[in-house]
Amino acid sequence: MRGNLSVFNIQMYERFLKFLKSRYRIFPFCRFPEKRDSFLILRHDVEVSLEAACQMAKVEKALGITSTYLVYLANRFYNLFEAKDLRLVNEISKMGNEIGLHFDIAQYKTYGRPMRRRLVTELHVLEELTHREVRSFAMHNRSLYKHDPFARIPSYVNAYSFNKDHGVFYVSDSCRVWRIRDVQRLITEHPPRVQLLIHAFQWIPSARDRYALLDKWFKGFDQRNEEYKCQWKSLWRRIEYIAEYDAAIKRSRRMLDFQYD
Repeated sequence: MRGNLSVFNIQMYERFLKFLKSRYRIFPFCRFPEKRDSFLILRHDVEVSLEAACQMAKVEKALGITSTYLVYLANRFYNLFEAKDLRLVNEISKMGNEIGLHFDIAQYKTYGRPMRRRLVTELHVLEELTHREVRSFAMHNRSLYKHDPFARIPSYVNAYSFNKDHGVFYVSDSCRVWRIRDVQRLITEHPPRVQLLIHAFQWIPSARDRYALLDKWFKGFDQRNEEYKCQWKSLWRRIEYIAEYDAAIKRSRRMLDFQYD
């Protein structure tokens, strides 16, 4: 069966997984086999869509593969403090996958408190929300920073430090772009130790290019905001004291007059 990695859709991802499975044992970070000479760590940074991540996890489960899904506590696209989003994360976890933390260091710098404390706090909160042990994390846009302030956190796996610590070859689909030389090496040379980063939202739904893909996701983002606004309006219309207030003000605005010197 042939495949072409310039095509980003879930069917091509499934073909790619079958290809990789024929050459590697595939693991999440939490099951990393230190004594094995050959393995592939499969990681997902969930930046946009928990729904897409869940769909990707189902494809992996059907192939007998488990991986690491790194999630934000909250960003502009989802919020684990909302029941629907937390259910999706727990569904991914119940399929045998590891849940870890994704975070944006640019945000950490705005909080006015030690960044390391913020990281550890978020790791603990994620554990409380998921009722799962959390042992891995990765920052967003690592390539933008010369220094990683979290390179070594005892008892946790930093996804980027992991590569150096274990002699791992790293391949990523970030920005829906392959470093062609790297992915060609993965396909043709089969380096023994690999970490592969895949972003589910870049494969689901399919789109002709990365910019059309962003348009799709942000259109959905706008639609969710519109639905949320309608929910607020509907709630306000059902609350009795709001109706009473509007009726009273309509009769006489003067009732709320006040004076001051």
